[in-house]
Amino acid sequence: MKSINKVDGKPLELTDEVLKSCEEFGGAHVSPKDLAIYLQAVESEVIEVIQSHPDHPVYQRYHAGRIRTDLTIRKRIFEMAERNSSSAQDTAMEMIMENKAHLA
Repeated sequence: MKSINKVDGKPLELTDEVLKSCEEFGGAHVSPKDLAIYLQAVESEVIEVIQSHPDHPVYQRYHAGRIRTDLTIRKRIFEMAERNSSSAQDTAMEMIMENKAHLA
């Protein structure tokens, strides 16, 4: 597993608190750079893990938070579309077409 170091050169300990922060930052769509600053970790290492290491707990928790927020927003858009919000209907149709394109 790829290691992440703190800016002081010590390894970043993947405590429950650190992993919870990764998930919260992902869920708020905060950049990996800002997460690195918050964790006082080496920026390039955090970015590399979040972009390229799907087996790493930091990757998994960051993206789980991001996906959870995306799902919540998408569900709300569809609920609003069902209540006849024309802008939500337009957005829902765009999401449907985008998803169909990815499945083709």
